[in-house]
Amino acid sequence: MNGYRRVEVFFKVLRRFLSRAGSQAWSRFSAELGPKEKVALSNQLYFCIEPSGFTLMSVGAGEIQSMKLSVDDTKRIFSSIKQACDGRDIVGISVGELSWTTDARLKSNPEKITIKFNGPLGITREIAKREDVANAIAQFTYRFGLR
Repeated sequence: MNGYRRVEVFFKVLRRFLSRAGSQAWSRFSAELGPKEKVALSNQLYFCIEPSGFTLMSVGAGEIQSMKLSVDDTKRIFSSIKQACDGRDIVGISVGELSWTTDARLKSNPEKITIKFNGPLGITREIAKREDVANAIAQFTYRFGLR
């Protein structure tokens, strides 16, 4: 094989290798940036499911807040939400730097639940539909179980 042919074969092999490596890297990159699976309490408040746990997302007033949570911490939050909904009461919980309160009392609007949390990024208050919260609890329980 002459020198020109060797160089040509080398570049063909290199191109194939780079194409495969680039394709694999692109797949990983797009999986990170692509639409994530989530458990939504409302359109503005949801938990993104990550390989290492969850990210609590709060969207509103032109800003987005996010906080990483472990699976155990998220289970504790959902257990407190379920307890509040089942008892139609106020239930509060502290998880790390996050204080979470769910108010599921039947007040002036029995179709709504008030969720408040205070964390490193500030205080958030969200009014969610009772039906959406019940669906989120069911979805979370089915996927991850509750204590």
